[in-house]
Amino acid sequence: METCILRRFSRSFKQWFVEGVELALGANPASIGLKFDLDWTKESTAMSLNQKQCVTGVILAGGQGRRMGGHDKGWVEFQNKPFIQHVLERLRPQVDQLIINANRSQAAYQALGVPVVEDLQTGFQGPLMGIATALSAAEHEWVLCVPCDGLFIPQDLVSRLLQAALNSGRAIVVADDGDRLQPMVVLLKRSVLPNLLQALEQGERKPDRWYASQGMAQVSFSVDELYNFNYPEQLLD
Repeated sequence: METCILRRFSRSFKQWFVEGVELALGANPASIGLKFDLDWTKESTAMSLNQKQCVTGVILAGGQGRRMGGHDKGWVEFQNKPFIQHVLERLRPQVDQLIINANRSQAAYQALGVPVVEDLQTGFQGPLMGIATALSAAEHEWVLCVPCDGLFIPQDLVSRLLQAALNSGRAIVVADDGDRLQPMVVLLKRSVLPNLLQALEQGERKPDRWYASQGMAQVSFSVDELYNFNYPEQLLD
């Protein structure tokens, strides 16, 4: 498995470059005698995505699923496959460590071969507690959180959020759908954990309000990419 985001990003950047030249010329560059030394892409990419920028991915599956009839949403099925399996398949190629945050069905989640962590405090205290748990359990400096019903997260989610973090200098980068913030799709630096724990101790439970208090960057994705399932009726569409 690729160990850091730099290697994945460098390879895709080269591919984009060559494909762009091919589109402009109407032919494969090599077929008409053009050659490119693409070693510079490694150097320029390294300036923005340092090789040490590894990412832990955490799937948030610790809610009560009230709007889904109380079912554990990770095990609700779409197209004959549990939500959690859809998200794992999307997220696994993009991160260097995977964790599931769950407060029930732990044995079932563990059977997927991914470490499972319960909330730091009991009582289903909301997604902000799940995010704090994710930061506490992560091995890497950057932590990506996604909801267990985010079945269509894009394959470049990590690279786009991380690039925005490095460009902006922010420790929190949140996805939006061009209209609304999607607070459960968020990249955070582990260094924000003490501030988050303090906010939780003071009673804060709203992720978007806490993000704003810390300063955040945003990255826009399409509505389809950030689509999630809150009600059983959505499964029938």
